[in-house]
Amino acid sequence: MININREKFEKEILDLAKKGNGNSPSFTGGSLYAEMIDQDHAELLRADLEDFANANWGDGTKTSPYSTAVKMYKLADQNGRTEFVYDFVPSATAEDLPPEVDMMLCLEAEIARGK
Repeated sequence: MININREKFEKEILDLAKKGNGNSPSFTGGSLYAEMIDQDHAELLRADLEDFANANWGDGTKTSPYSTAVKMYKLADQNGRTEFVYDFVPSATAEDLPPEVDMMLCLEAEIARGK
């Protein structure tokens, strides 16, 4: 298993989000929050985040037991932008979480952010 420097990971992911047209990106509870122009830009950022995480902290493949999946959730529309949250999870569990668990994780993160 690879040891990840959390601060370096968050800084590099925030930089990637800004380059991918993410407005006001921030980390809360290990999840990335970013306002995006539309769903297409949000999906492109999700794919870029997943590729970046696997290339830099995985073994370079999405089929490895150490690979990372990035789950994306739409939170709210405001000022012509939509806020999305991106969760970094082991790819082996990306499809295994029931929708109720995903929803609770998002709600907990929103509460932590004061929403």
